[in-house]
Amino acid sequence: MSVNLRKEVNETHSSRNSVHRLRAQNARRFSHQVMMQTDSMTQEVWGRPPPADWAAPRVPPAHAPLNPPRANMPRQSENLPKDPRMWSREHVVMWLRHMASRHQMQINAPHLRFPMNGKALCLMNVDMFLQRVPVGGKTLYKDFQLRLSRAMYLQAQTASKC
Repeated sequence: MSVNLRKEVNETHSSRNSVHRLRAQNARRFSHQVMMQTDSMTQEVWGRPPPADWAAPRVPPAHAPLNPPRANMPRQSENLPKDPRMWSREHVVMWLRHMASRHQMQINAPHLRFPMNGKALCLMNVDMFLQRVPVGGKTLYKDFQLRLSRAMYLQAQTASKC
């Protein structure tokens, strides 16, 4: 590597580092300004400085639901047969709508994306779910597999009791 090229590379790295340093300084300065404004507003409202342990109110994370589901609300999945292998096409659509509302997923035209009954869903792998629903297909697959394994376990338990 020539000397001129080394100098250019070093200058590029140093300028990148200085840009990162400036961004970090600006971010710290901005957050300090916001804190000072919040403290001064608090002092204006209360007539005294805020307590030492006072913190600004936190905004909930973006992934947190605004209205969490209530425990006493009836679930749509209660109307489904316990064994997914017994589901009709209508049951599959009901399950998809339930999952979409429960997990804030967007499933457009579920009857067209999944024109099948429960037995056909049993034959699908995770990639097939992801093809039909790219965002949320893995969640659908896991939920379906849990329901299927629960039904098979209950079936084996009742068979062993006989």
